[in-house]
Amino acid sequence: MTENKIYTHMDQLLLDRIVDLEKKNAQLEDMIEDIMLRLEDLDGEEFKGWPLPEDHKPDVFVPISS
Repeated sequence: MTENKIYTHMDQLLLDRIVDLEKKNAQLEDMIEDIMLRLEDLDGEEFKGWPLPEDHKPDVFVPISS
């Protein structure tokens, strides 16, 4: 029974870390988008190939304890 609590706690720690990294990733993407828009304003040319196309496959999370 103690092992299940440990795994559950570890699962939660990893999920919390994933959420934090996803938030940081979103912030970086926003910063890059702002930079790209500013570059377009400065040189008057559209930056080809940005933003990168989205991969429309949903993320699949598998619990570690499974």
